[in-house]
Amino acid sequence: MVYSPRYRQTDQQNECALRHRDRARTGTSSQLRANGLFSVYDFRRRAESRRRETFIIMMKICGLLDFARHRAESIRREHDNIKGNSTQNSDIKTCGDLDSANGSGVYRITPVPDKSFDVYCDMDSEGGPWTVIQNRENNEVDFYRDWDQYKTGFGDQHGNYWLGNDGIFALTKTPCVLRIQLESVNETFGYAEYTEFQISDEAENYTLSVSGFRGNISNAFEENNGQLFSTAERDNDAYFKNCAVIRKAPWWHRRCTAVNLNGEYNVIHWRTSVYWKGFYEEDVPTRMKKTRMMLKKP
Repeated sequence: MVYSPRYRQTDQQNECALRHRDRARTGTSSQLRANGLFSVYDFRRRAESRRRETFIIMMKICGLLDFARHRAESIRREHDNIKGNSTQNSDIKTCGDLDSANGSGVYRITPVPDKSFDVYCDMDSEGGPWTVIQNRENNEVDFYRDWDQYKTGFGDQHGNYWLGNDGIFALTKTPCVLRIQLESVNETFGYAEYTEFQISDEAENYTLSVSGFRGNISNAFEENNGQLFSTAERDNDAYFKNCAVIRKAPWWHRRCTAVNLNGEYNVIHWRTSVYWKGFYEEDVPTRMKKTRMMLKKP
């Protein structure tokens, strides 16, 4: 005689109990369901099936969101192309020649004969329209680049971009007003404006000329006046080391710079970051979250 877990039974009854136990362990799912019994394996299989179904659904949702994002970007670019094409002629030398009622966006301009290129026109900022030559708002675009890339420009006019030193030179053959708008990592806003801004051509290493400050932050950028443009492979600063390498930023460095708007985005140490000295206090560098440099004719 053997004992079941709950009551005494005969050998014949014990055999029956063992058969049912073995069926519960090895029987098919349909047999288990018919008997109202489920194995651990069955539960796992059903759970795995649900996970696969959930994953497939999430992939479809992500695909739809990605499609919507790309479609929105395509529509925006088509809209900008329509705006640019509707005003594309040699009379549009800067964004100031456009009707501000058209709204901010990318337009094609011809600052000098036979040299046309696309720029972002800011119609909304104070004193505009403005022609944007630099913009930083996140870390999607790396600004630590070589001489040729800074010469021709890079990035996306709708987001992070550098217009290009050749383009800036074409715009500033006669001096322009420069406005620099900043937002610190603490989300404090500031601006610096210069009545005269101009750079030379590549043969003179895009030498900077800037003066006539007004604004609600320090006049830090004027310290770079008269400096040549430097990159990692072209050291044109007045320091015994290459400031473009030290600050991780091509710029009009002196020894090195109180303003580093092309620095590394969202880094902890200010020395290589996007910073402005004197944003809050004199000689104290403050890291920036957003920067925008833009021009207009006086």
